Parts: sequence; C-alpha cells; structure tokens
Amino acid sequence: QNCCRPSEGIFDPELCTAAFKQTHLPNGVGDWQSYFRTVDCFCIPDENLVCKRSGFDGEEVCRGMVAKLRQTLRDRLDEDLKFKLEQQVCLSQLQWFPVVSALCRIVNDGEKVQMSALYTHVGATVGGIGELKSVLMLLMSGKLKSDAVGQHFQAVLSLIARFVVRRELPPDELEGILTNLRGLFPCGACAGQDVESADGSDHRVLCGQMRLFHSSLHRSNSLVRTVDADFLTGLGEWLRGGVTHAWLGEFECPQAFREFDDTAQLQANLREELESFKLEKCLEGLAPEVG
Repeated sequence: QNCCRPSEGIFDPELCTAAFKQTHLPNGVGDWQSYFRTVDCFCIPDENLVCKRSGFDGEEVCRGMVAKLRQTLRDRLDEDLKFKLEQQVCLSQLQWFPVVSALCRIVNDGEKVQMSALYTHVGATVGGIGELKSVLMLLMSGKLKSDAVGQHFQAVLSLIARFVVRRELPPDELEGILTNLRGLFPCGACAGQDVESADGSDHRVLCGQMRLFHSSLHRSNSLVRTVDADFLTGLGEWLRGGVTHAWLGEFECPQAFREFDDTAQLQANLREELESFKLEKCLEGLAPEVG
C-alpha cells in the first residue's frame, strides 16, 4: 500500500504480511501456491507526511521501508534462482508477467486460450534462444502434408544453423534447441469412429497437439460432431459449429516425423548444415571468376 496514513499503515513487513493473510487468506495460502511462492506486503507512507504530536517522520519511515523492500526483492530473487534449479522451471519472472497480461486480455475478449500462442508470446519477451524458439513454434504450427515434411525440416535445420553461426552459440546449447524442436512435433493419434469432422469432410480426426503441450489426453485439431448423437446433443453441437473432442492416450509421433524423432540424427543433420553455412560465410564477397 502506497502513501498510506500513519493510522492506517503497519510499517513492519512481517506484521503487514501477517495482517494481509489473516484478512484475505484466513484458510491459508491454498490455491495461491499454484501461482505465487511467497506473499510480501508493505505499507509505505508519503515521505512528506510529518506528525509533530506522535513524532512520525514520513521521510525517515519511507526510507526504511524502501530499504526493506529492496532487501526482500534481493532475497526473493535469490530464492527464485535456487527454486528454478531445483524444479527445472524455464519461465522467468520477466516472461511470467507479460504472459499473465496476455492471458487476461485473451480471457476478457472471450477468445480461445491456446498454449502455442502463449508460448510464442513468452519467447517474444526475451532475446537470444527465445527468439529462435518463437520462430520454430510459428514454423511448426501449420498443418504439414506428409510428403512435405522432409523439405520443411531441411528449411528448419537451415534456419537453426544460421542462427547458431550468427549468434555464435556454444555447442552445448544445440541439444536443447533440438530437444525443443522435437517437442513441437504434432501428435498423430486418430480419434475413434464415434466422431467425425464437423464440416462433413472425410478427413480423419487427428489429435495434432504438440508434444510440448501433450498430456494423457488427445484433443482433436479440428471441430467434430458426434456420430449417431441424440437430438439434444446433436442440436447443441450444430449450434456451436462443432466441438473439440478429447480422448485418453499418450503422444504418438506421426509416421512422417519418425525419421526426425531422434536427437542424435538431428544433430548429425544440423552439423552438415552448420558446415555448409560456415563455408558459405567464408566465401562471401569472393568473385565468381578470377582475373
């Protein structure tokens, strides 16, 4: 709380936090722990506020509270780094706040929340590897025909090679990039015969979720309708233009992607691209003919 009056504020962070929890979290932090590891509260007065009767000096109290606030931030950042190392958390605070902002905007606009869009937004908030991951996400988000997968992967590896050479990334980061690439593979599981495409096409209903976001449930990559549905179910699906179908099952790599679903093989292919691009860079500026 900023610019609070002496009669309203509790100018001790521990007591202030305890009062906040007692008022707003009487049953404990509960679900808050899913989003916040700690809760710290501060009351900071107006630095120009002075009370001669009580001897309250706003400038002195404000200076002390700001110092405690800075120390608390240092402590929490140190805890944050330790927590990430222990839990292998990949989302930093710099990325977390823009993502929450984007999520709130999507929900307020009544739009569909897509993990791939949030993931792309995360990568766009930072430089370096984040930029590359965002581009790879966009490249792998579209539906690929089976006969075009090989050519598409050649272009993706060429892009990664150019990024690695131009940014001079260390070799130990290549495995992480390729692991992330495999995480963008779509699931090739087919739905059962109890659903069909909502547009009436004969195309098989596939999962299509990326491995990165796949859980123990498949989800159709297009709207479907239930075969032989009762009147109310059919009417509801027709009014909504179809529904998203979910069924149990783990990630299944499509046939067209299986030859690339091997980090060692991808590393070998990427090394070829790296050597080719390095040679290309060395020959830049040379005339095609001598003399």
